[in-house]
Amino acid sequence: AVDGQGNVYVTGESEGLTTGMDFAAVKYRTDGKRQWIRRYDVTGSGYESARSIALDAAGNVFMTGISFRTDTISEAVTIKVPADGGD
Repeated sequence: AVDGQGNVYVTGESEGLTTGMDFAAVKYRTDGKRQWIRRYDVTGSGYESARSIALDAAGNVFMTGISFRTDTISEAVTIKVPADGGD
């Protein structure tokens, strides 16, 4: 996703040292430098994968994807990241 100032936001998955695969979002400034990266682990899940990203008018970031709790149970998950990348 790209905001009105030309910053680029990317989402996907990132492997944690103890959490398995987690949601991940990265914001790149217009000069190509990374401004922030945020990872999110869904409690009780061993594998999460963000599948889409969107921005609202205030610059908040929304990641949507799937969390696999077991081999047979999965859930859709949406996570909001504030515009400044904070928690």
